[in-house]
Amino acid sequence: MAPLQTPVITTTERVYDGYRTSELSCPGAGPTIILLHGILDLPQTWSQVLERLAAAGHRAVAMSLPQPHEQPIGTPVVPRQDEFVAAVIRAHAGSEGVVLVGNSMGGGLALRAAANPDLPVRAVVALDPIGFGTSRWISGLFVSRRVPEYLHDPIDLIRSLLRALVAPMVARVVFARSGDPVTTHARAVAAQLATIPIGLVLAGARALLTEFADGYSALPAVPVLFVHGRRDKLIPVRASILGHHQIRGSELRILPNAGHCPQVDEPQVVSDLIVEFTTRVARAA
Repeated sequence: MAPLQTPVITTTERVYDGYRTSELSCPGAGPTIILLHGILDLPQTWSQVLERLAAAGHRAVAMSLPQPHEQPIGTPVVPRQDEFVAAVIRAHAGSEGVVLVGNSMGGGLALRAAANPDLPVRAVVALDPIGFGTSRWISGLFVSRRVPEYLHDPIDLIRSLLRALVAPMVARVVFARSGDPVTTHARAVAAQLATIPIGLVLAGARALLTEFADGYSALPAVPVLFVHGRRDKLIPVRASILGHHQIRGSELRILPNAGHCPQVDEPQVVSDLIVEFTTRVARAA
């Protein structure tokens, strides 16, 4: 990849399928690379990757996704997210289609969208995606439905404590490295988390994981690259290995020094993989 130049990253407000979102984007050539983040995350999780894609001359966008806790408790959350992602794809496809790059929840949504023959998806890069299994403690906490419903009430004291305690916990659990930009991003996620009632967060996460627990009813027929951080504490490497075996012709890269968000732990490596895979897919087409 060429040396980084001064990137042109713009921030705009967009509306997709009735949902208002903040979007980061950079101009460039080729199919639009759409970057989808994980649960309770922000489009800024892709900032370092966006800078590198911009320097390499690739057009890319990252936006805030509808979050599970925003749906009424007891209603499915994934169909709403599918509709949003489909609207984003149609808005950015142009004549060259799109390449979907998703992390965690975003990786699962990318695989679902790529299985829809009506959407012009050229390829998928799935980073530590959900839908092929989670760690035991995640499954026990959320999927087993042991979370008491009384936690749906907001508790101001706990919210205040969250601001001080959650950032270090997020940094330790989600990422494999320390220091900036990991610390900065962990603080941003914790600040967002502290504004949401804990019960809603738990109920939304439980709904999302439960809906993905049965796997995928349809698998994409387009090229797929799985990328997984070996130090992921939330979704084990075996999940992407399983996905790789289920999707014929897919590829797998395991990053030894990355955690649940390789785009933050290893932005250069992830950017190089995206560029190489996107270029190879475009040439083959």
